Amino acid sequence: MTFPRWLSAKEVAARYGTGEKWPWHQQKIDPRFPKGVRFSNGMTRWHVGLLDEYDKALVASGNHASNKQENWHTEVFS
Repeated sequence: MTFPRWLSAKEVAARYGTGEKWPWHQQKIDPRFPKGVRFSNGMTRWHVGLLDEYDKALVASGNHASNKQENWHTEVFS
């Protein structure tokens, strides 16, 4: 039996090379980004499988991680 893998905000940030607050901000501004699941107060986690699907959608749309750092300001402020 395999269990789903869950990541903390810090681990999600490390995965995308961003700051710890990025996952929280991203789930507010990007409807494609998976919502974190709150297991208890102070413990929210993101499902790795859903993050993988998000990554595939970004690659398919041409807006993948290599462009993310260069274009973050246009996504946030447009």
